[in-house]
Amino acid sequence: MIVHSKFRTAVITKNILGFGLAILMLVICIVNAFEDGKINYRGTAFFVGIVTMFFFLTGLHQLFLLARIRLTPEAIENKTVLLEKTTVLPYCEITKIELSITRSQSKGGYINDGYPVSSITYKNGQVLVISSDCYENYTELMRHINYQYGNLHDV
Repeated sequence: MIVHSKFRTAVITKNILGFGLAILMLVICIVNAFEDGKINYRGTAFFVGIVTMFFFLTGLHQLFLLARIRLTPEAIENKTVLLEKTTVLPYCEITKIELSITRSQSKGGYINDGYPVSSITYKNGQVLVISSDCYENYTELMRHINYQYGNLHDV
């Protein structure tokens, strides 16, 4: 049985809107940073542009890490969205699977119940993180991985 990951709509929307707004903000800052044909390094527009560029690059780094997951009977195939680099991680190489709950909190306590995040550690030290915040079918993915992992380690 082969299982394919499905991104949550919020992940796609967040990335599209985030990059669109960052590019728009950068254009506005660049246009407003010029005075008399020269760039004003001390102006607010230049500072806001630099901060926006920092967040844009951070978001771009996160986008490079975003991956589609394909589960086969033998291995987990992890394919990055932008570069389409595929990493094949066999179930027999898994050393442990850890489950944690990520919660948002304020001074008054937790804001929500949180969402599960699974960390799969391999013999070579590589860690694959699968989160229900990113994948719509997180439960199905983890059920399949735990089943395959359990079959190998029960023998």
